[in-house]
Amino acid sequence: MVRTKSHEPIKTNKMDNYTSPRPTAKRKVTVVETNINTLQSKYKKIKELAQHLVRQQALMAARLEDQVQRQRQCFEHVNKALQAKELKYMMQYHAKLHVITDGKAWLFSTLEEAWDWQEGWRTSDHRKRRTTENNSTGGTEGCPTERDSPGPTGRNVPLNPRDGVPTEEQGLRDSCEY
Repeated sequence: MVRTKSHEPIKTNKMDNYTSPRPTAKRKVTVVETNINTLQSKYKKIKELAQHLVRQQALMAARLEDQVQRQRQCFEHVNKALQAKELKYMMQYHAKLHVITDGKAWLFSTLEEAWDWQEGWRTSDHRKRRTTENNSTGGTEGCPTERDSPGPTGRNVPLNPRDGVPTEEQGLRDSCEY
C-alpha cells in the first residue's frame, strides 16, 4: 500500500470495478440493423457479380456464335468453290468421255473404265458384231440400237442436254444417218 498524506483520498483504478452495461432493447435493434445492412451490402455485391458473370457469359456466347457463323460461311464458300471445281472437272470428264465413246452417251463409273472399254472396243470383234447387228436391223454402222449393250456398268444413262451432250433419245436421232 502506498503511503499517502492524510488529506489526500486514496486513488483506485476505476476500470477494476467497471462492468459493461446490460444490452438494452435499443442497442439490440442497432446491432440487428447493422447486421442487416452488412448482409444487404454483401447481397448487392454478390448480385452485381452475378450480373457481371451473366453479361460475360452472354458476350462469350455471342463471340462463339459469331465464330460459328464465320466458320459456316467459310465452309459454304469452300463448298461452293469445290462444287464449282467438281462441276468443271465433271464437264471435262464428260467431254473426254464423249470423245472416247465416239459420241455415244455411255456413262462409266471411272475414266479408266471408259479407256479400258474403248481399248477393248477397238481390239476385239465387238465392233464387228455391233455393226452386223445394226445392219441386220436396218441401222447404220456405229449407231446404237435397243439390243446394244450399254457398256460395262450395265447402265445407259443420258447426259444432261444443257451441257451440249445429246441425251439418249437425241443421241439416237442425231448421231444416226437415216
